[in-house]
Amino acid sequence: MTNRINEFDVRNNQMEEFFNQVISPFEAFLPGMRPSNSDKYLTLLADAIKKAGKSEEWAYDFILDRNPFLLDDAHLKELVHKAFEERGEPSAQQAGGEAGGQVNKIQQETIALQEFMQRRYALRQNEVLGITEYCERKRLHTRYRPVNERVINSIALNAREEGINVWNQDVARYLLSDRVRPFNPFNAFIGGLPKWDHRPRIDKLFRCIPTDDEEWYALAHTWFLGMVALWMGRNRRKGNESMPILIGAQGIGKSTFCRSLLPPELEPYYLENFTLGDRRKALLMLTRYGLINFDEVNRLTERQQPVLKNMLQLPTVDEYKLYAAASEQMQRYASLIGTSNNYDVIYDLTGSRRYVCVRVTDKIVLPKTINYPQIYAEAVHEITLGRRYWLDEADEAALTERNMRFVRMPAEAETFDSSFEPARPGDEGAEWLYATEIHHRLHPTINKPMTQKERYDFSAFMAARGIQTKRAEAGKKYLVKPKKGKIM
Repeated sequence: MTNRINEFDVRNNQMEEFFNQVISPFEAFLPGMRPSNSDKYLTLLADAIKKAGKSEEWAYDFILDRNPFLLDDAHLKELVHKAFEERGEPSAQQAGGEAGGQVNKIQQETIALQEFMQRRYALRQNEVLGITEYCERKRLHTRYRPVNERVINSIALNAREEGINVWNQDVARYLLSDRVRPFNPFNAFIGGLPKWDHRPRIDKLFRCIPTDDEEWYALAHTWFLGMVALWMGRNRRKGNESMPILIGAQGIGKSTFCRSLLPPELEPYYLENFTLGDRRKALLMLTRYGLINFDEVNRLTERQQPVLKNMLQLPTVDEYKLYAAASEQMQRYASLIGTSNNYDVIYDLTGSRRYVCVRVTDKIVLPKTINYPQIYAEAVHEITLGRRYWLDEADEAALTERNMRFVRMPAEAETFDSSFEPARPGDEGAEWLYATEIHHRLHPTINKPMTQKERYDFSAFMAARGIQTKRAEAGKKYLVKPKKGKIM
């Protein structure tokens, strides 16, 4: 996201230079004055053009065509006409003077600042990022940018150039007040969608991914609905608890596909190449983004896997702000997706039901254009009608079994499979054994007891193998039998 913001700043700075140098040719009439859309500036400009011997119609057309700010045609025509009809300086009200003594000086300055801010800038309080964003009301409407100290200084200087007596702290106070409208990018996007035209597009988009697993497409569709449901605020008790992982060779378009899932309006809310080193920061990212891509998810360490599992389950995030007496509960917006070049991406056998792994068998070919409004309108339509956007117990049980080929098995697994197999009561050679007893039979020359982690991994592995268990006096026992030809 930082790179995107930097790119926006570069483009906006270039656009600002373009406005100042090319679209502002008023130096011949008002040298040294920056263009504005205030009544005072426009009146002075019209009067200066009149003194230069130009006609009223020429002045109106020239100002309307060349002024970089959005102007009201009828109001401009009235100002120009008055300037050509009358001589002398503009009235006190046009020049920003006192309005008949009906309000005191402080009120005048406050009203003047508010009029200036509403006339020159479009402002919004981004509820997702927690920042104020601004955009000058120019004809070539640039993108919203974050307000920083430099911006506040520039706004204050622009106001003072128009004769408004304000300081930086006045501008900062205005920007942090309820005068700035709240803005939620996800609500704005969902609220601006058209009606669905009943042409299925979600499945078509996911079928750009070639795979030999036909059942995966339905699971991916459900996950996509879960992502949109988070944006709609539907998942209050649960987050989007599943995570697709695209597994395949390098350079086949896995990350490009993940990036293509978000529409252009929400591109700044896509994050990739993200690490889980800082757990608190990782959880806060759930409230700042709409989609997080864990590129090369197999590189996550065993200590980071529980953090990822926790991220999948959270519906909200508690944020402890500096000097605050209590935490603030933040809504989660982000769903998770991942990619990997390696197949052994799952460390935690007990958490494999959260991962919707798929083997990508060939290069992903995306369509030239993606109809995002209709894709998301389809999702909203299905969610509104009650289609399930979460995985049920049957789905999760099936996922655990399907994901076995993507699990990184403990070292003990290979040794066990070469010597033992699951048994049923009454089978020849079947025994109920503790994990330590199985471990000792597999490694008779090792006297070192199993560690707690080894016990945990072994228990998860045995559960994945479907081996029957029962509680015993010293712990859990497993029903196994030696493989044919093996004497244990």
